[in-house]
Amino acid sequence: MQEIKLLEWTLEIDKNATREIYKSLAIPTKNCDCSYCRNFAAAGGSLEPDLVQILDALSIDPSKPAEVYEINKCDDGTYFYGGWYHAVGKIISGRDGFKNNSFQMTGKFQVMFRSEVNLVPENFPRPVLQVDFYTYLPWLIEEKSDEMSGPS
Repeated sequence: MQEIKLLEWTLEIDKNATREIYKSLAIPTKNCDCSYCRNFAAAGGSLEPDLVQILDALSIDPSKPAEVYEINKCDDGTYFYGGWYHAVGKIISGRDGFKNNSFQMTGKFQVMFRSEVNLVPENFPRPVLQVDFYTYLPWLIEEKSDEMSGPS
């Protein structure tokens, strides 16, 4: 485990264990049939560079969120998404996102670290830290979003 300072947090992270477990994890958004998950997978290259940098610092594969969900379509045509990832580690100092609000990074995404975790695979090494995010993504797949689908 090594201590890492990210934003307002100090975390203790096992980067090697995180990297290794992500090699064995499936890409969950590829197992879901909804248009929002397929669009998230297609838009992976459109994630905010600062968010990708945070995930990289934790040895998290950005293409393998534990959960992803679409919140709403925005007036500018982008879609507001939420979701989370896991890392092997814990919060040493800084606000615990479970007890406090998320930290606003830019107008394009938010991130927070949480000690309370959800949807952790059984074989994921402990302790587990959850990295929640909210971001805006473009619609990249040809199919219309599920909210627009239906009888014409």
